[in-house]
Amino acid sequence: MSLRYCKPFTAFLRLIIYMTKNYIIPLISLITNFFLFAQNSNLSGPGRIMGTVVESAGEEPLELVNVILYDKAHKQITGTATNEMGKFYLAGVNTGDYIIEFSFVGFETKIDTVVITSQEPTINLGIIKLEPKPIFVEGVEVTAERPPIEFKIDKKVINVKENYTSQSGTAVDVLQNIPSISVDVEGNVSLRGSTNFRVLIDNRPSILEPSDALQQIPASTIDRIEIITNPSARYDPEGLAGIINIITKKNFQSGVNGIANANLGFGQRYAGDFLINYRYKKLRTFFGIDYNNFKNPGTRQESTQTWTPDTIYYSTTEGSNSWLRKFYGIKTGIEYLASPKSKLGVNFELRKRGMEHTDDAEYNRWSVPGDTAMYFSYNQIKRGGFLYSLNSDYLYNFSKEHKLSARLTMNLNDGDDKSTYEMRNLDSMITSGWRSEESGPMKMLIFNLDYTRPTNILGSKNGKLDTGAQGSVHYSNGYQDVYIYDTISQQYEYKEEYHHSADFIHNIYSVYTTYSGEAGNFGYQFGLREEYTYRFIDVSDTNINTNIRRFDIYPTLHISYKFPPADQIMLSYTRRVNRPRNFDLEPFEMKRDPYHISRGNPGLLPEFVDAFELGYQRQWGSNLFAIDGYYRVTHNKIEHITSVYNSEIMLFTVENIGKDYAYGFEPTLDLAPFRWLNLNLSANLYEHRIEGLIDGEVLSQKNRTWGLRSMNTLRIGKTTRLQITGIYQGAEVMAQGERKPFFMVNTGLRQELVPKVLNLTIQVRDLLKTAGFDNTTTGTNFYTHNEFTRKSPVIMFGLSYNFNNYRAEQKRPVVEENNFEDIEDY
Repeated sequence: MSLRYCKPFTAFLRLIIYMTKNYIIPLISLITNFFLFAQNSNLSGPGRIMGTVVESAGEEPLELVNVILYDKAHKQITGTATNEMGKFYLAGVNTGDYIIEFSFVGFETKIDTVVITSQEPTINLGIIKLEPKPIFVEGVEVTAERPPIEFKIDKKVINVKENYTSQSGTAVDVLQNIPSISVDVEGNVSLRGSTNFRVLIDNRPSILEPSDALQQIPASTIDRIEIITNPSARYDPEGLAGIINIITKKNFQSGVNGIANANLGFGQRYAGDFLINYRYKKLRTFFGIDYNNFKNPGTRQESTQTWTPDTIYYSTTEGSNSWLRKFYGIKTGIEYLASPKSKLGVNFELRKRGMEHTDDAEYNRWSVPGDTAMYFSYNQIKRGGFLYSLNSDYLYNFSKEHKLSARLTMNLNDGDDKSTYEMRNLDSMITSGWRSEESGPMKMLIFNLDYTRPTNILGSKNGKLDTGAQGSVHYSNGYQDVYIYDTISQQYEYKEEYHHSADFIHNIYSVYTTYSGEAGNFGYQFGLREEYTYRFIDVSDTNINTNIRRFDIYPTLHISYKFPPADQIMLSYTRRVNRPRNFDLEPFEMKRDPYHISRGNPGLLPEFVDAFELGYQRQWGSNLFAIDGYYRVTHNKIEHITSVYNSEIMLFTVENIGKDYAYGFEPTLDLAPFRWLNLNLSANLYEHRIEGLIDGEVLSQKNRTWGLRSMNTLRIGKTTRLQITGIYQGAEVMAQGERKPFFMVNTGLRQELVPKVLNLTIQVRDLLKTAGFDNTTTGTNFYTHNEFTRKSPVIMFGLSYNFNNYRAEQKRPVVEENNFEDIEDY
């Protein structure tokens, strides 16, 4: 092992030892019975039992269902748990008569009988459906529900329907209630302290920046959100902190069905969406529209100091600001089941986005020695444009777990930015004005080809080989035009000298291979992804052009050990990357106002991260305990840097500054102490350290911090649910400063007005008016302090209407034994 990886690996081993000593050893007593069971089992027979466990209502696969095999005297023989596809496999069973039991929290236990003979040693039970368990509270019958957060072996799954405090908002509002995620007052999302992560929408990459993409998706159109912090080599390695995958609502029940939502709040907040589905024989299609208008007003305070050898400059700003987000979208798609083994699908989405930020403030500037000036400033930033997305998919199933798939994605983002900055004197006369217009249409084409085949090597069982290729082509052309206010003509005049344009080409070609298998209770997956990157930048009216060609490899390793029937420990390592964005590479200076200038860096290198994770899950009855430990080191750390450009003018640029270290653990406890109460507690305790150079000076920032979330759901009778969520996020260091902690409380009430047809939701966000954003930035010859406070509480009312019983088809498909394995994924 090279020295480059020794230090991260050593630190991670220390973390493992610490967690084992303090957290895992005390849990050994809880799983001793499973060890004894594994040691005493006689699993040398010829018999094999397999099948797939699903929900009866939606036929969604159920993961971690307990599958226990008993003899006729009801003595436990062996057991296992279903995987993420709901599949289970028992081997080594002796001939004889057996009882097999399927149990899962919130569902009725199901019992069946199986007979293993020498003539028929293999038993395929096919699809096993579990019914939701009725729960009786004070004589009233209610139906079991999915938990708001589910912990899978390799990811967290957020069931948006059960997050009542955010259903009228966007994906950002849902994520605010989720472990590992933090959201600031402006809607910027961080995953384990990092804003660098990958956003997928229905497993396809978004062309927008992560937080921008999440702010465009209405929560009412989302089925679930998957948080994948250490993905395998099958996934594109973009995104240092991992992947947030948004799975939107789809339904292919026979006939016509759909869902409509309407939301209204105080202070120019309203939204609505509609989704209709149709299925006839082999044809499936859908059509949906949505519209959202959210305005978030607030207040802002800022104080800045800069100094030169002979002068100190001061400025203070105080005023109001607001974010207006207005967007709408249309989506449609069609899917055709060409045969029991193949399907073809095409879908299209058109989205119009618009964001407007306005700022009215009183500005005071003075210097020592020097004069004092007071004026009023007005700043407006508009971002908008159309986003077009066309996707096509093809899947062919040769047999069980043996498949070939192809996907083509074409995206066009026709976006533009317009900003206006004006200074007015006490007589409301414009004394200075600046307008800039920027456009950067981006075209993206991605093609994926994936092949999966069962194969057993090295004596493993349930072996699977995945291999594939991806080609990604990006092109964009960005430019800037500037208009300056002329106090004599009292008009904005175009300035040719400030015009800039740049062409960007960024192509990535990759191949990957992963292999997974099992040896007893030991499971493993190892993978390797190889990528070739070509990047070209050409800036008009300059001699600047950057041409980069490079090869990179991304190894991944996942190891697991099962304690039958359901417990499991996971250990994983992945290498990931953050490639610079186009606006970070633009080398020309862009003047936002007389005192702020931004400039990109065409020589910016990609960031690479080595990420280690150790996870453990334990479920007993209706309760769940999970803990994830992680260690992450980032190389070529990209940081947005602030510096003094000239006296009291600030420069914002971006640099590779060094390394970033983060390690910690996330415990989660899901409890049901009473039938009418569910408590979901989660925390993130970690240490963050940044080391490098800024402007030739040594940088060393370090802090230990923590975050806490408590989501509490009360079942009040059969038709009413009350949810209260508390969120605390501790202070966080940045390369040039610190963000202070914040705390907030959200509440939501859902009332079923017409059973399974009409629901009313009332939400109150930031109930105690405590949320805010407070940060300090310091560097060579400057100091800046900012405070942002959003107007709160935010109150929203929502109605949701299901027509024709919008849910998955309940009728069990008639499947012939010979082709069951071929079409089960459909």
